[in-house]
Amino acid sequence: MRILFSEADLPQELNTSWWRCRIPAYRLKQAGHDTLVAHNSFVFTNSPPQQVADFLHTAEVVVVERVFVDFFIDKIKEWKALGKKVVGTFDDAYHLIDPTKDTGKFWRGKKTDYNTGNFKQFRTNLSLFDRVIVPSHVLADDYKPYCKDVRYVANYTMKELWENVRKRPPDSNIVIGWGGSTGHVKSWRDSGIITALARLQKKYPRMMVRIYGGGTEIPDYLKKAGVKCEFHGWQQFNDWPKHIAQFDVGLAPLAGEYDRRRSTVKVLEYGMAGIPWVASEGEPYQDAKGGILTPNRPDGWQHAIDSILSGWTDGKHLGYVGYEWAMAQTAECVPAYEKALMEW
Repeated sequence: MRILFSEADLPQELNTSWWRCRIPAYRLKQAGHDTLVAHNSFVFTNSPPQQVADFLHTAEVVVVERVFVDFFIDKIKEWKALGKKVVGTFDDAYHLIDPTKDTGKFWRGKKTDYNTGNFKQFRTNLSLFDRVIVPSHVLADDYKPYCKDVRYVANYTMKELWENVRKRPPDSNIVIGWGGSTGHVKSWRDSGIITALARLQKKYPRMMVRIYGGGTEIPDYLKKAGVKCEFHGWQQFNDWPKHIAQFDVGLAPLAGEYDRRRSTVKVLEYGMAGIPWVASEGEPYQDAKGGILTPNRPDGWQHAIDSILSGWTDGKHLGYVGYEWAMAQTAECVPAYEKALMEW
């Protein structure tokens, strides 16, 4: 099968496009399929680079990421008229995104309803796609009214990213870690985790929380609560695994309806690194292995994290279980995408 993946992320902000385009394209190529990844700007144009033009000419499937605006309509209709299947892929609940953030303004416009900004075009144009794939069961249910075929296809990693990762040598320090965008501020603020970490800081003076990402709001909350915190900026995708491997415990707090529509990426990465994790119970982590799920209460977070730090729960065993689960998830990538892109 010959498949073109049209990715949305710009080179300086590559993240989601790895999960929804680059990794599946790489894994499918390993399995013997012919794939190419190109940015939307090189695909939705009348003058594409020669490599893109040649590949697109004989492509059987075109996977388009995220930006389903009216500017794309003519090309999508053209491909469909030529007999190509066109599949949409995205991984965020744009209808619930915070309209005060920059991304929210892009999708929702100046108002907070669904009929302004680019979201109106996004939702309307879903009907043009032969199929839409998303990494959240809840998100799939949200968009079924707008597309004839919406399917769950998880985010998958690739083992090559993790092959040379080395864990931090044992020492007397405790490193608890997390990485993510500013879209997770509510996850931290409203889950009860900050109060729990402040309590644990008193019990474990050598505990340090490392936060990676695009803003300082979460570190500021932690420091104000008395938690020792290191802030590190955004990391390149290929470098991220080596940072995760330095954690003793990984965190995955969630809060609210927007978060219920996230993927399992956080705990999948912790599993690949073989480290135990603590996460908010419910969607999307309820079936994940290798960590502890907790209700969003300070006591719940405190008990779950402390049970690992104190040795009451065997963190090494959780890490092993998580690794086995993550590897099993990773093995599903090619079959899942072959079914989603090749069975019609």
